[in-house]
Amino acid sequence: MGAAMAAEAEQERGERAAPENWMHRPPGGWTYGQVKDAELPFDGELLDGNIAVRGMAVWWHNRVRNQPYYQLQSARREPFAVDCEQCVAIDDRNAPFPVDIDLRDLIEA
Repeated sequence: MGAAMAAEAEQERGERAAPENWMHRPPGGWTYGQVKDAELPFDGELLDGNIAVRGMAVWWHNRVRNQPYYQLQSARREPFAVDCEQCVAIDDRNAPFPVDIDLRDLIEA
């Protein structure tokens, strides 16, 4: 197990995913650390060490996700909260790319 962890640590220090090389995975595959800050021209996921292009979520998927959220939100009582997600991170080699959205400028003070 120590050898596997050492190999992974060595790979983490290595090449990072970029628009020029994302399709050429390194031996053993990409890791989350290598792709998490990649600025690629598409949304993607890390699946078994491969970068996979992810299609846009369609209206139907959002509706299926949001309807239970609205029902739970309307029934919510303090101190509980309701939230919803649209991604699943399984492990270091199977995770969606993060999307950071800063809404502070849109919120009225």
